[in-house]
Amino acid sequence: MSEYAKIAMRRWLLITLLVVAALAIAYWTSPPKATETYDATNILLVEAAEGQGNAADADPQVVAMRTTVGEVPVRAAAKLGHTGDPATLAAQVSAVADQASNTVSITASDGDPQRAALIANTFSQEVVAYLQEQQAAETAADAQADANREADLRAQIAELDEAIADEPNNIGTLTAERDALDRQLGQLLELQQQAAPVQYTVLQPATTASPQDLLPGISREERLLLAGLIALVVGIGLA
Repeated sequence: MSEYAKIAMRRWLLITLLVVAALAIAYWTSPPKATETYDATNILLVEAAEGQGNAADADPQVVAMRTTVGEVPVRAAAKLGHTGDPATLAAQVSAVADQASNTVSITASDGDPQRAALIANTFSQEVVAYLQEQQAAETAADAQADANREADLRAQIAELDEAIADEPNNIGTLTAERDALDRQLGQLLELQQQAAPVQYTVLQPATTASPQDLLPGISREERLLLAGLIALVVGIGLA
């Protein structure tokens, strides 16, 4: 009888326990069939001049949050032809913000590497489209408010011009009031010229999906066999 067989007979209980434990772990942590999950990542850069654009839209954390909740998953599901609950599709997507680099990494997981890349790119496109639409609406509202304010300031200045001409004895006070309104008008016009929307740029589109599984393509039965053999070797070694 070989030396290994003698060891196995002496320590059969230890070896049996190790094998059983390994088989149980392999069984419960492995899928019934051979599967492979792929990850694909789209990296989005969020840029805004200091003090410009909507503060929330320029925050990568907010952009990441809006990628997977609310309107964006609904739009992405429609574009991808997903007929189920958009939240189910969004569950395949994670969006992680990096405040240091002002980027958002949008990662999709799927059993098909091409679809994983398509999902990641679609969510990136849809969150950008959604945010740009929101910015356009806010810009239009701000522009209207600025136009109303400008018209009001110009009307007040015109009234003071008339008052200055009609009341020469009060010219100092009226001129000071007019100059103050002129400064307000100048500041308003300067802000209008400086206004710039938040910019979103894809630094890296999702093109190649990488396998997520540590043992891709190995079925439950194959994993059980592998786990049993490893446990047997380890058990004999410990004995």
